[in-house]
Order: sequence, then C-alpha cells, then structure tokens
Amino acid sequence: MPDDTPATARWERDGLLVEWLGGAVWVELAGAGLLLDVPPGAVERLGDRLQRLRSVALTSGRVGAVGGLVPLLVELARWRVGDVPLALRFPLGEERGAMLAETWVRGWPDLYPLTLDAEVPGSTFDAGDAVVTTVPVRAGEPRWRDATVQPIPAVALRIEVDGRRVAWVPACAPDGALRRAASGADLAIVEVGQAPWPRTDERWRPSTADALALRERVGELWVVGDDGRWVGGPAH
Repeated sequence: MPDDTPATARWERDGLLVEWLGGAVWVELAGAGLLLDVPPGAVERLGDRLQRLRSVALTSGRVGAVGGLVPLLVELARWRVGDVPLALRFPLGEERGAMLAETWVRGWPDLYPLTLDAEVPGSTFDAGDAVVTTVPVRAGEPRWRDATVQPIPAVALRIEVDGRRVAWVPACAPDGALRRAASGADLAIVEVGQAPWPRTDERWRPSTADALALRERVGELWVVGDDGRWVGGPAH
C-alpha cells in the first residue's frame, strides 16, 4: 500500500458531510453527528468530532464494528452535556455491541444517559434529520481456532437526508444484497476483503473488482479495506 494512502476521505453536499475514518463512517448535518461502526482506535480518529456525536449505528458485532465502543463511551463522558441521551442502534440478533454498552452503563451508571435499540434488518429509523435504513447482508467472521468462517447477523446502512443518499456497506458476500445496499446512492462506501482470513471455499467478502463493478450504479464510489485502509476512489 503506498505511503500516500489517505487515513480519511471527505464528501460534502449542501451541508451534509460524510467522512471515512479508517473503518468508521462519520455523517454530520447541522452540527449533529452520526457514527457508523466503532472500530478499534475510533476515538483517536474522531478527535473533537466527539462533542457533536448524537447517535451510533452498528452494522454487526465484529471487532471491526464494535472494538472501539467502550473507549468511545468512556471518552464521551467529558463531552456530554445535560440529559440528551446518546442513541446506540444495533442489528436484532447481534447482541455483542449492546452487551459492551450495557456492561459500561452498569459500571458507570451516572455519567450520561444511553439508549439501546435493536433494529430488525430491513427496518428504518430516524437519527436526527437523517433517515437510516438497515439492509440485511450475508456476512461472516473468522474463527481462527478451527480455520473456518462463522455466519453472523449483519446489515448495511443507507442514510437519506433531503433526497441525498449515502450507503455504508461493510464486507459482505458479493451477491444481490451488496448491489441492493449500494445501488442508487449518491455516495457508496464499500468495504472489501483485505485483512488476513482463513481459507474458505465460500466467498464471504467482496473483492476490489466486485466493488468496482458497482460504479455504474452509484454517483460516487469509495472502496475501502476491512483492514481499515483505503483502497480507491476520490479522496479529499
């Protein structure tokens, strides 16, 4: 990977800001932030954006989606003011993100309010002025002990604000769900297989070629790796 690989990429349209932050996606409108997934190291990448964070949406329980959740909740304590809760959404059937959050709340119950909501894949919910739709996808995670891949509940996320559409599609099987999740988006951020995984006969992660095949279906395409590194697309 070249040394000029960007750690972040930025897209802005009519006040809607989207940034890819090395495994997480930051969406901001009118000073309110929505964070899509919380990988390890997310706190350092977010910086002072934390003071504008209002909601977190998780796509799965993989380490790459929830590994930075507890450090994020800890750091948020100094930014939260008043009784406005932080909203945490996660796919129904995937409880690991919720378990981490609940453990944190039990240990430090009085720092600030936190609401937890399980979302049925295919459902829609509001996050401030944004409407978020969960798109079920077929995903897995490595089981290194027996060198297999375990199926897990997972979703892609489509965010719509005043007709502008952004899709965050974490690594999933390169099938119709991948295309449905990305198609029609003004910006699609598609994660492809880059991190080491066990050998498996079934494809659980899209390749760069699979992602690039979506170019005609989206306005702008960013291809990122599930190792948190940039693969290709316009970067600013």
